[in-house]
Amino acid sequence: MQVTVIDTKYGTSTYDLNAMGKNAISFGRKADCDIVMQSSFVSRPHGVIFMENGSWYVQDTNSTYGMYWMDRKVDKVPVTDGTVIRIYSEGNINGRYVELRFSEPYVQPPYVPPVEPPVEPPVDPPVIEPEPKGSGKTVAIILSVVVAALAIGLVLFFVLRTGTTAKTKEDALKNFASAMSKKDAGKLLDTMFPDAIRSQYEKKMKANGYSDLEAVVNTLLLVGLGDSYECEFVSMSETKVYNWEEIQTFETDTLGVNPADVKIQDMVAVKANFRMKGQIGSKFTEDWITNDMTAYLYMVDDAWYVFPNN
Repeated sequence: MQVTVIDTKYGTSTYDLNAMGKNAISFGRKADCDIVMQSSFVSRPHGVIFMENGSWYVQDTNSTYGMYWMDRKVDKVPVTDGTVIRIYSEGNINGRYVELRFSEPYVQPPYVPPVEPPVEPPVDPPVIEPEPKGSGKTVAIILSVVVAALAIGLVLFFVLRTGTTAKTKEDALKNFASAMSKKDAGKLLDTMFPDAIRSQYEKKMKANGYSDLEAVVNTLLLVGLGDSYECEFVSMSETKVYNWEEIQTFETDTLGVNPADVKIQDMVAVKANFRMKGQIGSKFTEDWITNDMTAYLYMVDDAWYVFPNN
């Protein structure tokens, strides 16, 4: 059995429990622990991984912040391939945590030499009638064009998809404003959801009677704006930082996803300022008008997304 320790600040380390030659392996911040962790919210002796009746277990040793399995606080759980244990910072500040991910090491299968096929007697090659002149060259050209088109399409798909990923909160709001200007519901959805959350949120909306998520975005966010307008992100101010329990409530109640499937790392509420001009509803203005919007900004897999709140 192996355990990979993932610290969102200090990096990743992997340990082979069987190779350590112990039935009980301690982990924590103390220097004499078998697995030493650096984060300050990990207790000095935090827990122990031990063998009992031929199976591995992990147990908390009266630590300050405890440990979580499947988003439930636990004292002792059995360890199998794929078990994940997390230790969260106090209030889950800035999404900080240490994760213990257990897995069975990969075992190389034994080499099996290939079986030599029996030698067949030589056979005279069949007579192939020549194709009409130029036909083979034409097929080759067509195939080359098709392959090149598919390759270009795949590259453009991934480039455009990557282009909507925001590494900062400000970038997320800039992408949101750009999609608003283009009145593009699909790109707007890319700024609001990662794929895993989008698919589950779409199921939630369908359960509430909305058959098409892009149509919902058109109705709620784009209807009422004119055919031609511009929207630019100006600035933002954070109004609230969410703790771990509040993030789980947002995942479950607002997005309709299972917190065990999709992990939101960080979340804040913001007041965002946007400049708009052009046709806004029935009015047209050549001067910029400043509008405020409250929104939730949340991080999944180190990328930020915007969930508008008005």
